[in-house]
Amino acid sequence: MKISADGWCCGEKETNSYGPYEVLLGPGARPGHWYVAVYSNDGKTQLSEMVTVDTVAEPCEPNSSGCQWAVVDFKANW
Repeated sequence: MKISADGWCCGEKETNSYGPYEVLLGPGARPGHWYVAVYSNDGKTQLSEMVTVDTVAEPCEPNSSGCQWAVVDFKANW
């Protein structure tokens, strides 16, 4: 799995299992427009559609508009 953003490439998470797994992009709020996709083991072939996730700088508290945590579910089509 690779995660990238406008002007930044790439956070990667390698696994030999079918997840679930997490990728931490850093401490604190990271506002941005992120892209997530599943890649082959060698990291060269994109195997899924690109999913877009947006995060903001506001705190993630009840009744706030803050979002720094995203859940993306990829399902096999075989």
